Amino acid sequence: MDDEEDAEYLPARGAKGDPSVKSFQSVVGNLLWIARCTRPDICFAVHKTTRQTHKPTLKDWKTAKRIMRYLKMSKNLKLHLDGAGHVSEDVQVECWSDADFAASKVDRKSISGCVLTVDGAVVLWLCKKKSGVPLSTMEVEFISASQAGRELLGMRELLSELKLRVREPMPMWIDNQAAIKQL
Repeated sequence: MDDEEDAEYLPARGAKGDPSVKSFQSVVGNLLWIARCTRPDICFAVHKTTRQTHKPTLKDWKTAKRIMRYLKMSKNLKLHLDGAGHVSEDVQVECWSDADFAASKVDRKSISGCVLTVDGAVVLWLCKKKSGVPLSTMEVEFISASQAGRELLGMRELLSELKLRVREPMPMWIDNQAAIKQL
């Protein structure tokens, strides 16, 4: 039997206090806002949960509740950005990119991402499941690095428009030698 056949789906409308499709969609919508605006640490879990909003199961509801418990447990955790104590003339922009080859066991698609910092503070993070199936690790790492490079150049342009000087060269960290040789 499939897991889908064994799944207990949420009703369209539940009794007062019981989970329903509508309440699940509301919770997931709120979690999306939290993940996007204030808590990047829950992005992956929330986005995976959103794939089930059209026909959620009791297991999906429990997953959403687990994310909410995690948020409650970790509400006092904070990021502290310590400045260097001086203002430098040039802004340091750095970028990291990474990808994994055929990560999804279901469709063999890869996931890639990047993180961009300005003077050590994270200002952009991306994580995306690729639409196609790559032929090699080098290919998916190269595509990820190319996307990260576009973000890096876009940030340089934005900072230039704000009349900030960007320290050159801007480091881009990639962990695949074959992809680096292609750049």
